[in-house]
Amino acid sequence: MEVLVPDSNPQKPDRWKWMIGPIATLEDADRVVRESAKTYFTLAAIQAVIAFFLNPWILVDAGLVALGGLWLLKSKSRVAACLLLGVGILEAGQTFLNKFAGQKQGGTNIFLAVIVVWVGVRAVQATFRHHQLTGQSPELKLS
Repeated sequence: MEVLVPDSNPQKPDRWKWMIGPIATLEDADRVVRESAKTYFTLAAIQAVIAFFLNPWILVDAGLVALGGLWLLKSKSRVAACLLLGVGILEAGQTFLNKFAGQKQGGTNIFLAVIVVWVGVRAVQATFRHHQLTGQSPELKLS
């Protein structure tokens, strides 16, 4: 009779690897896209909650971020990833202005702004890599 001893150090996927690890395989690209979309859904939920307390117009931004995240998740669209990165950069710029220039038109959480921009960068990387690995990316031929 053979006794099976559980491995003391089983290989678990690193929870945060998608934020900094290489995107080498199609599975890596899919995971980064999926986790990026989840992050955008979380951001949209935070904005929606804030909208109820501060300004209902923030719901428009929350809705756009949620729709962008859904578009990214369902289609792995490079356009969606680039647009979400652009939104993240604009929101981060506004956050920096609020924090350091004294404007009062939004939040001042620099840490959250940096995370949103980085997630946008990773989403762009993952979508372009996904299309490259699936052969859907056109080859550029310079003559």
